[in-house]
Amino acid sequence: MIKRGVDELILHVYAPKKHFVLPNCLYSCKTLAKLVLHCAIFDPPVEFLGFSNLTWLDFFNVKITDKKMHDLFSACPLLEQLSLVSCRNLKSLILSNPKSCLKNLHTLLCQNLRKLVVDAPNVCVLHSHGKYKELCLINAPHLLHVDLCFPYAGDLCFPYAEVS
Repeated sequence: MIKRGVDELILHVYAPKKHFVLPNCLYSCKTLAKLVLHCAIFDPPVEFLGFSNLTWLDFFNVKITDKKMHDLFSACPLLEQLSLVSCRNLKSLILSNPKSCLKNLHTLLCQNLRKLVVDAPNVCVLHSHGKYKELCLINAPHLLHVDLCFPYAGDLCFPYAEVS
């Protein structure tokens, strides 16, 4: 992958009870612009510096910790599209980067996700369904489209009056 300059990787492993362990070479692929993973374990080595060219990231039933997701988001400066679907390990998702390029954020069926904090000034679309105890939009002046579904609504924080 690295030698060939792969810029798009879609890896769909259909094994809902057994997740695929990603090879370490994936984490050093600097040319990746789009990464779509199904049923995988995202566990980068300590020396992982992120994907500097990544603009699109979709995780479906991917095992990733809160800290690794936060670190990944912080280390992908060009990321515009982020979708997290059925990522059951996530409990607290904090997407905070004042220089973030993130425009579209989708979180669906992440059953254990109870906290979502978005501090991303370029986000335009937020599509999120979950049992949040805390949802906070800190810096989202360009937010145009919001689709939220709460089977259980806890403390919600919407600092911007134009978001309804």
